[in-house]
Amino acid sequence: MLPLLSRTEIAGIAAGRIAFDALLGAYIRRRLLCRFAPLASAAEARGLEAALRRGAWPHGPPLLNPDPAAVSAGAS
Repeated sequence: MLPLLSRTEIAGIAAGRIAFDALLGAYIRRRLLCRFAPLASAAEARGLEAALRRGAWPHGPPLLNPDPAAVSAGAS
C-alpha cells in the first residue's frame, strides 16, 4: 500500500497526523472483495480452506497463502 501513498501522506502517517489503519481500511473497501461461507463446524471450515488453497476453484490457488504443493504442480 505504501507505494500508492504520496510523500505527504507517508509523512503524515509517520508524524501521527494520519491513521494508516484508516487509509488501509478505505483501500480494502474500495478495491478488494471478501466472501464468507457459514459452515457447520470448524472441521468443515478447515477442509474448505485446504481445498481452496489447493486450487479447487476455477481461478486456481490463491496468491496469498496457497498450498505449496499446488503452487509446485502449477509451475511444472
